[in-house]
Parts: sequence; structure tokens; C-alpha cells
Amino acid sequence: INSLRVLTVTESQRRMKNLKAITERAGGRSRFWFTSLEAISAESAESVLFHSIWHVAQRSETQSLLEDTNL
Repeated sequence: INSLRVLTVTESQRRMKNLKAITERAGGRSRFWFTSLEAISAESAESVLFHSIWHVAQRSETQSLLEDTNL
């Protein structure tokens, strides 16, 4: 499967960073996406899909799951 994403929501930013680092050390690549409950709660429900709140293994910048074509 080429387009599978494994999404992980953690209780804190610290935990999210630790899980991302462990995943990267174990060879995890851009299939693994992480965010915190805090990041989700701080925004509207649409933020989960359209805002750059996801930290992707092997990438330094945050990403959004989908692009909002209406923006």
C-alpha cells in the first residue's frame, strides 16, 4: 500500500516529539504522522484535516492531511 498513513494523537507535545524521534530511529518514514491532543483541541474540527498540525517522521516541517481548495 503506497498511500497508507499511520496517525497518532498523543496527550502532550513532549510525548509526540518522543514518539516521532523513536519512530525515526527505528527506521519509520513519512507514513507515520503525529500530533497532540492539545493541537487538535486548540482549533476547530476542520483543523485535523486542513491545518498544518501533523509532524511527519523524517520531515522537519508540519503538514496538513488535506489541502483546502476553498482557501
